[in-house]
Amino acid sequence: MTIADVDQALLDDAQYLAKTIEDNESRNSKGITELDLSVCFEMSALCEWGRTYTVGRFNRAVKELDQLDTVGKRDGRWFVSGNAKLVANVDGDAV
Repeated sequence: MTIADVDQALLDDAQYLAKTIEDNESRNSKGITELDLSVCFEMSALCEWGRTYTVGRFNRAVKELDQLDTVGKRDGRWFVSGNAKLVANVDGDAV
């Protein structure tokens, strides 16, 4: 496996997480916890339904996910970037 393959695999993992966050948001406006996100990732085809999942792989994908501007994390939950709960100011009022 080359460095380019590793980079692409990491990007694929992060994109899967972003898609999972977006799918969750269509059903639940409260965001998704990192634990729930990790279970979805672990049981995905990318991780061969748990066979190739490692905590390190998930953590690397989350770091990459942090670089995307389509999703964000607030109070331990992941949201789509446009969600009012993510862009709320410190007082909890939507901006």
